[in-house]
Amino acid sequence: MAGSEDPSDRACENPELRAFLVAIQSGQIVSGTGSGVHHFGDFVHLDGEPQGLWTGFIRVPDLTWDRFNQTAHVLNGTVTKIVPFGVFVRLAPGIEGLLHVSEMTASPVESPDLLVSEGDQITVRVAEVDLQRHRVRFCAHDS
Repeated sequence: MAGSEDPSDRACENPELRAFLVAIQSGQIVSGTGSGVHHFGDFVHLDGEPQGLWTGFIRVPDLTWDRFNQTAHVLNGTVTKIVPFGVFVRLAPGIEGLLHVSEMTASPVESPDLLVSEGDQITVRVAEVDLQRHRVRFCAHDS
C-alpha cells in the first residue's frame, strides 16, 4: 500500500520516547528502577527514558530462578552471611546476592555485623542481575 504508515510509527507517538526506544539494541543490558509491583510482574522506569513513563516490564518468571506466589515476596530477603565488605542476602532458594556495606548506611561502620545479624530479614532493591554468572547485586531499599 503506497503511502501507508508503518504500524510501528503509530505505536509510539511520543518522539522523545520513540528516540529512546530506537536507540536500545537487542540484547543490550539496561538499568532502571522498579516503579510498580503487580501479581503478574514489575514495571520498571528505565534509566534515560522520558520522565513519567514506565517502558520496562519484568515478567514474574524472569524475576527469579525459583517459584514464588507474588512479586512482593521477591523484595525481602534473609541475611545469610556477613563479610567485611557487606552481607549476602537470600531472596529465594538458590537466589542470593550481595549488599555492599556502603549501601547499608550513610555513616562509616567498622563491620556490617554492627548493623545486621545472620538470619535477619531485610528489604533490599535489586540493582543488577548477571544472568551468565547467576549473581545478584543489591542496593539500599528506598523507603
